[in-house]
Amino acid sequence: MRRRLFFVGIHDKPGMTPLNSSSFSGSRVDSIIDEVKLDYKCIKTNFFNMDAVPNGFCQKAALQDWMNRNLITYKDRVVVLGNLVGDCFKKFFPSSVAFVAIKHPSPRALSSDKLKEWKDDAVRSIKQFK
Repeated sequence: MRRRLFFVGIHDKPGMTPLNSSSFSGSRVDSIIDEVKLDYKCIKTNFFNMDAVPNGFCQKAALQDWMNRNLITYKDRVVVLGNLVGDCFKKFFPSSVAFVAIKHPSPRALSSDKLKEWKDDAVRSIKQFK
């Protein structure tokens, strides 16, 4: 059985699945998944259990909720997108589970010529999990 590889973003588009393929970020994550799907069962998730970032959320409680919803085990691997989620994982995620934080693939943050480099860096980081 393949290990699970979770992608964790902040989903704020009502009526859409987390990191939906029709969104810019979701399609960028899909390009990563295309490169690693033979090694992992890839799962796109939302950090928060709602369509927006809650006001005044507790990072530790939010992370515990995410872990409980996804039944995270030491065999899983996690890719977190962006600073908000990345900072939370860096502070509170158990060291027994491997994760990597990558830049959020926002079109404002990455020019088109940097998108390939972003994807290649992400794929390289994921392949180092093994």
